[in-house]
Amino acid sequence: MVRLGFLILILGMLSCKSQKGRQSIDDSDDGLTLLVQDGYSGIEAFESMVIRDQKTLNGFFAKINRTRKPGIPVPQIDFSKEMVVVICAGEQEGTEMPRLSKVDENAEEIVLAVDNLNPVKDVGTSLISSPFCVYKIPVTDRKITFQK
Repeated sequence: MVRLGFLILILGMLSCKSQKGRQSIDDSDDGLTLLVQDGYSGIEAFESMVIRDQKTLNGFFAKINRTRKPGIPVPQIDFSKEMVVVICAGEQEGTEMPRLSKVDENAEEIVLAVDNLNPVKDVGTSLISSPFCVYKIPVTDRKITFQK
């Protein structure tokens, strides 16, 4: 009986791996900090957005969480100091997550590169995903430009 309970506990912990890795922190020196990433956004085409207020961020997560139970928690951001950049890769084969990196920065704009939009396709796998990632960056009035 004890063995059965232990086995159920171990299986339960292993089956929740979709919750792992969803929230992680990326400590890079370019000012971008990864807050959330996941393999399903429900957004069919590539989309990028800059979010400067909590209401818009809540709306984005409401759209992401409409088919999830439980949903992904909305990160709490101090929008007086930081803003949020969201990349939705759209529907694609495979599970490669999009990555964001700073390419250039000048007085008028910040150029961010979106990498890994064309994942390596696994032979025999027809997994369709729509990955997304959410980053925070220091607040700025400069234009944010995305480069694929």
